Amino acid sequence: MLESEIQLSVAGTKDAVTMVEAGAKEVSEELCWKRLCLGMKNQGNLCRAGQILEQFDVQKYEFEKKEVDSEIKEFIDSFEK
Repeated sequence: MLESEIQLSVAGTKDAVTMVEAGAKEVSEELCWKRLCLGMKNQGNLCRAGQILEQFDVQKYEFEKKEVDSEIKEFIDSFEK
């Protein structure tokens, strides 16, 4: 991550912020507020983009589970002891 005066992460819905994480050097309240507002705006944009994607018929890809060779499993498990 680039060095900056403030690092802020926002999570939520298109209508509301549900979580904010931040770390900062000493910065003004004005700068914190501007960055929070920017995060809220972009969170809403991301949610709206997700709604656009819902219009497409995207099918979940099913993966085939393969069994691990017993010798390999035993070798890996030996490190737990």
